[in-house]
Amino acid sequence: RRVLFRSQSKRGFDCLLKDEQSRPVATLLGPQMESASSSAVDQVIYETRWEEHHPSATETGQRSTWILVGDSGLTKNLAKEFKAHHDRCLIASRPDALAEFLKAEKNIRGVVVIAPSTNENDPSHAFELADRIVETVQFVARQSMPQPPRLWLITSGAQHLSSDRHQSISASQGPAWGLGRVIAREHPELLCTNIDLPSTATTLDLRALTVLFHSATDEEQLAIR
Repeated sequence: RRVLFRSQSKRGFDCLLKDEQSRPVATLLGPQMESASSSAVDQVIYETRWEEHHPSATETGQRSTWILVGDSGLTKNLAKEFKAHHDRCLIASRPDALAEFLKAEKNIRGVVVIAPSTNENDPSHAFELADRIVETVQFVARQSMPQPPRLWLITSGAQHLSSDRHQSISASQGPAWGLGRVIAREHPELLCTNIDLPSTATTLDLRALTVLFHSATDEEQLAIR
C-alpha cells in the first residue's frame, strides 16, 4: 500500500493485491476515503429496539394441526403445550417425515422449525440449521396449497435484549434470523416469523409461545423474555 496524500478529512492511496505466493493479482489506483460527519453516520447505522407486545390468542373453534420440525428436548416440551391446548401436533425429526405429513395432512395451521439449543458456537451447527430451514421451505412450497401453513422459526438465545445481562448469544442460531428475512420477502404467503426464546426456556416461556402461535399477530420478529 502506498499513501498518495493524507489530510484531516481525506486519504488517498494505491493498493496492490497479491496471492499466497506474493504474485500480483490486482492493482487499485488512487481510491479516496473521506471522513463522514456524525450526522451522516447516524443515517446509515441503526440499532434494534424491542417494543413490548401483548398478543392474545384467537380461537378458531376447531382443533388445529401443527408440525414441529426438530428432535430436541425443546421440541418435545413444546408438543406437550400444544396438546394441553387440545391441538394435534406432529413431530418431523427427518426431512422425509415432513414431506409425508404435508402430503397426508389437511388444514395444517403452522409449521414450526425449532433450532437445537446449544451453547457451542460451532459453524457446523449453523450450517445444519440453515439446511433444515431451507428444506422445510422447499417442502412446503412444493405442496401448492391454496392456504399454506404459517412458518415459524424458533431460536433460543439468538438475540440479545437489554434484560439479558448474563446471557451469551448463540451465534450458531443466527442464520435463522437472516433466512427469516429472506423467506418473508421471497415467500410472503408463508408469513414467516422469527421468535427467540431465552437460552433456557421455562414452561411459562413455552406457554407464551403457544399464545403467539394462536394469535393473529403480523409481527415478523418477536422475542419472549
